[in-house]
Amino acid sequence: TVVGWGFDENKKISEKLMQAKMPVVSTIQCIYSNRDFFARFTSDSNFCAGFRNGTSVCNGDSGGSMVFPKKSTSGQNPVWQIRGIVSVGVALQTEGICDTSQYVIFTDVAKFLPWIKGVINSN
Repeated sequence: TVVGWGFDENKKISEKLMQAKMPVVSTIQCIYSNRDFFARFTSDSNFCAGFRNGTSVCNGDSGGSMVFPKKSTSGQNPVWQIRGIVSVGVALQTEGICDTSQYVIFTDVAKFLPWIKGVINSN
């Protein structure tokens, strides 16, 4: 699940917090979908996600989180974990805004966990 205040389907900044479920896709699938763009931006510190059907993040969502539920050990409601941060997506050439028919790249938070813990523990 991704949340954000970015552009909506009418290309306007949303007045309410929006959410969308977006599946993670393989790096290979991502690159094959748009080799010129994704071959430049994919790395071992990020991942691709999306449907390519209009359900996507857009301008204004950058820095927002992709979260996944993690089962609670106590049997209560799941705990939500941040796994990705909206990083970069393909823009429409004619309008300069997101192309919702393309995948999106997310920073893989897990790859930066040692650094995050170090910063937290130093304070």
